[in-house]
Amino acid sequence: MTDAAAIAGLFDQPAPPTAVLAGSDVLALGVLDALAARPAHDRPTVSVTGFDDVAEAAAAGLTTVRQPAEEKGRIAAELLLDPPADAAAGHVLLPTELVVRGSTGPVPRS
Repeated sequence: MTDAAAIAGLFDQPAPPTAVLAGSDVLALGVLDALAARPAHDRPTVSVTGFDDVAEAAAAGLTTVRQPAEEKGRIAAELLLDPPADAAAGHVLLPTELVVRGSTGPVPRS
């Protein structure tokens, strides 16, 4: 089964979800594409969010979570190349920002 077919099946359920939180913007953009491929009369009202804030997210109006990508890569490389003696020192909390765009909204009332 393709990802598009899996998403379509999800929205064909009697009670489709009102929100999808994808682990990456690429996956979230696929959800938006699958929704757009449905006939307008058969398109559920659903909020979609991603993670990464890739360039395509803004163009698609995708709500996403942004982290400093370069800093995340640099820290990951440092930890791989020179792991700390104390494992707890390897736990790094990066700043995050919720970037709200048009792909999210209130839950529709029944």
